[in-house]
Amino acid sequence: MLAMLGMGELKTTLTDLLAEIPDDTKLFLNQAGKNPDDGVTDIAYEKGRFFLLMIENVVGRENFDTFLKHYFKKKAFTTITTVEFIKILNDDLLNKNPAWKEKVNYNEWIFERGLPANCPIPNSTEFDKVAADVKAFNNNGTLPNVTQYTTHHWLQFLRALPEKMVIAKIDALDKAFNLTNSRNSEIACDCFKHAIDSKYQKAYPAMENFLLKVGRRKFLTPLYSPMVKSNQKDLAKNIFEKAKSGYHAVSNNTISELLYAQ
Repeated sequence: MLAMLGMGELKTTLTDLLAEIPDDTKLFLNQAGKNPDDGVTDIAYEKGRFFLLMIENVVGRENFDTFLKHYFKKKAFTTITTVEFIKILNDDLLNKNPAWKEKVNYNEWIFERGLPANCPIPNSTEFDKVAADVKAFNNNGTLPNVTQYTTHHWLQFLRALPEKMVIAKIDALDKAFNLTNSRNSEIACDCFKHAIDSKYQKAYPAMENFLLKVGRRKFLTPLYSPMVKSNQKDLAKNIFEKAKSGYHAVSNNTISELLYAQ
């Protein structure tokens, strides 16, 4: 379930956040003259994760575990460059089997844009059930049976819904499950995204309270950005002016640029 959620976040990053700067979808970034914080995206975390998962799938779990143990022993408490990593990958793993190196195709993963064709495609039977719940809700407004729902189920359900929803439907969800007052920041953030896109203003006080309490860009950018895109920048500015003193400096700079640098 986590792999599928991660893939969804990665695809959003590729098609939305980095659509106009495709070179930043490479694992190897040219950071010359850039703020290092700008390179911290789902590319490093999620594309990097699927790159390692693909290597494990190619060479097998036992071989990959042996490589990892050797890598950690050799490079513990140090940093390395991309060139050094590639050398270790070749010397300690891929050179043992020429077919592995061809299948892994690390050059495309590291130095090219987007996702290579050999990217693993995750699946989950639990999320198959969520897909059925989403279909029933979209077609006739049937509320999901959430007795077995975890946070992962909720995130998949919310992310599979249309961005813009009929107010009556989002209101029905909120009344049934009190999502806008969720104490789970992941669920609350995804719910507020729908509220912004659908202009479900009933949720705005709870959203403002949320943005006054959280400080991570992970939760801030996904909410301030759609407010700007949906012509609700004044709302975003009003909330930001109240909240910015409590934000981390990096978060503060990111949101400030989003609201005032355009």
